[in-house]
Amino acid sequence: YVFQFICYGVWPQVGRVNMLLFLAFVYGNAVVMAICVQQPIQKWWGAHPRGRICVPFIMAALLVGCSYLPDPSHPKPLSAIPEVVQLDDRMFDVRLALTDEGASDEDVLINPSLLIQDNEIFVAARRHRVESKRYNGEWNGTTAIIEEHIWHSQIVLGQSPLTLQAWMEWPTSAQTLDSSPFSVSLDAWSGLRTTSGDTWTELCDKEEWVPVNNTLIRHVVTGPEDPKVVLSNGSVVVAFDSLPPQANGVCRVNARG
Repeated sequence: YVFQFICYGVWPQVGRVNMLLFLAFVYGNAVVMAICVQQPIQKWWGAHPRGRICVPFIMAALLVGCSYLPDPSHPKPLSAIPEVVQLDDRMFDVRLALTDEGASDEDVLINPSLLIQDNEIFVAARRHRVESKRYNGEWNGTTAIIEEHIWHSQIVLGQSPLTLQAWMEWPTSAQTLDSSPFSVSLDAWSGLRTTSGDTWTELCDKEEWVPVNNTLIRHVVTGPEDPKVVLSNGSVVVAFDSLPPQANGVCRVNARG
């Protein structure tokens, strides 16, 4: 039963598979494992009644040691994406010269918004990271499985000098990220406040109860999302999307929940 998942993991075809070929592959590998692994271990196990006493302790030590191994780290996907891709004579896909000073290794910048005003470029973006948790708990007096999907979200802002002529001449297919007409260092927006002067944190959660298996799915967003830099009455302002912050730990609920 378990062996078939290992075989499926190394199966070269993704998605639907040819059932007859896959069963032949599983059966063939099962025969090889039985002859090369299971039977020799079975013989050793029966011939060494004292030696096998140490096996549980060796396995326990091995499992404890594996828990101290560092998590595998992978380079961010951007490292494999070209800095400039020319789509046609008038369209380029470019990587922006943005630096997030307070980002962790897991954070990514998404949904940047740009505004050019008075020889300056203003940038707003979203610092984003996803975390998932699953644990046993209680909901409305019922024992339940709690699934939390947490979106760590924060708006970052920055600005940099920019000449309109340099902007109009950029980019070309021969340019790289170093030749960008601007380079913006972004920092977290710490001055965002509610109407009562509190920080824009402790947002309301979205919850979905699944009665079939007593599971509560909770979607948590830690901060505002998807900022847009716009010009309003001659001033640069930032618009964003967000769930409302809680008021004294309580969220208003409408007919839709």
